[in-house]
Amino acid sequence: MPILEFVTNISSTSLADGFMDRTAKFTAERLGTPSKAVVVMINQADMFRFNSDEPCMLIKLACVDAFNDQENNREFSKDFIDYAAAEFNIPAERINLLMENQSVWRIGLPDGRLLGDRMKGGK
Repeated sequence: MPILEFVTNISSTSLADGFMDRTAKFTAERLGTPSKAVVVMINQADMFRFNSDEPCMLIKLACVDAFNDQENNREFSKDFIDYAAAEFNIPAERINLLMENQSVWRIGLPDGRLLGDRMKGGK
């Protein structure tokens, strides 16, 4: 269940139609997961970076055990930052990507089970 959150100081109203679907598909392709499992969020916040409140962004990307290889992480960094820079029209040098590994035993489901339970077919 990849979770992609864009935290930015610009409005999402300027994004091209279909942004959420396009972004879920991009994320799924890069991480090798089904797009229906991807969660995409945009959070607008007051932000200050490099002594400026010019447009900037922090991308938070969380996924189960996806960020264990430094070379892959370098590729993810370039790909996701370039994607966000193009979609949001923010200079790439004003964007950072935070990659977080999640455990299947720390993701809860509505029925009281954990994602790990579902993956193992257990209770």
